Amino acid sequence: MGGLPDWSNCATISATLSTTVVVGARREQHRRFEVRRSSPLGEAAPCEAAWPMSAVLSSLARGGGSDAEPPWCRPVMMALQLLAQTDRLGDLSDGVVVEFEAAPRPSALGGADTALTAACLQAISALCEKPLDHAVVMRLDRIEGPVHRAGCIHRYMTCLFGEPRSLLLVRRDSQPPAIPVELPAGVCVSAAEVRPQRPIQAARVIESDVAAAIGLRLIQRLLNKPGAANDPRGGLAAVTTQEYVEQLRMRLPPRLKGKQVLDMLGSWDDANGPLEAERTYKPRSRAEHHIYENERVQDFIACLHRARRSGDEAALADAGTLMFASHWSESQRYGLGSVETDAVVTAVRKLGPAGGLFGARLAATGDGCLMVILMRDTEAAREALDRIARDLSQRFGSPISVRGGSDGGACIQGAHVSTSMKT
Repeated sequence: MGGLPDWSNCATISATLSTTVVVGARREQHRRFEVRRSSPLGEAAPCEAAWPMSAVLSSLARGGGSDAEPPWCRPVMMALQLLAQTDRLGDLSDGVVVEFEAAPRPSALGGADTALTAACLQAISALCEKPLDHAVVMRLDRIEGPVHRAGCIHRYMTCLFGEPRSLLLVRRDSQPPAIPVELPAGVCVSAAEVRPQRPIQAARVIESDVAAAIGLRLIQRLLNKPGAANDPRGGLAAVTTQEYVEQLRMRLPPRLKGKQVLDMLGSWDDANGPLEAERTYKPRSRAEHHIYENERVQDFIACLHRARRSGDEAALADAGTLMFASHWSESQRYGLGSVETDAVVTAVRKLGPAGGLFGARLAATGDGCLMVILMRDTEAAREALDRIARDLSQRFGSPISVRGGSDGGACIQGAHVSTSMKT
């Protein structure tokens, strides 16, 4: 649940799906930065790319990556950028080789690129003998540009620090910022990859993010707290649902054009996304989603704790109800739903706990295509979910595939260091 823009400071809880990525990093005396990719079972031809190490380091010093990098090695170059901008790179001037092997048929929907970037972060930081920790990784949300937009901080945290059979609670306003939440016995998380006929476009996600940021700025003005955006306890997480309903909701405009926003606020920080003068934004519903979602995450965790302590299935049903509410909010308030994802939720709700399925929601991956299901870890429940996928695939004429299991992140799996290779 969650998956919120970094400035919102709201709680996020997510899991690392089983995605195998093996990365090796070693030093070489050839003054180059080399990237090599191999795929298991010969599914793709090996790929190699190389740049002068001096050119790579010079580009990193300017805040960019290498020039003309091929798409397949972009996650590796992103890892270099992130480490450079958080002072985690040692002296690599003599040369480095990074080799990786992706899982068979890696899924972009399941976060394969983020998993690869996380594994590269772990491998290169181990090579530099500068271990990653939560505090360092939380600094990555200050990175500007495509890295900031494409790699929400909660995804890096889960891919690095997620623990098997657990969810990870990520918060910027608490210490530690990432806390594992163990799933109750006999319960697991699965994912369903959906292919909507009208997929969510990146522009639509950015538009909703900008509208929520507008809502935050207006709320800060209404509460006379103009500096709250820079307060780690601030953001939309600082607004309680009671405060919102009683003092703010009816004072927030449901729609505003970009030029009206500028008239009201006087200025706009492009770090929150591009503001277009003639575009219509919905600050009330977009901000409202985050305010309610922050509270839902806390309640969801409380339900899991209650289920673990007591074995009470009613607590799991309550957790599922929160997931359904979260999905409705993401779909309707935030505008990222689709007919196909709504159909998955309806089918899971219909079977319910009696069928081993407690709840489902749209995952906050930004593409509107990945569903997360809380369910019993039994063959009967897996068969029920597979049946839903088959039935809806036939109904919509597009495949729905199911993936199961939460796995440990790159830092949990650890780095093996030898005299010849650090992986």
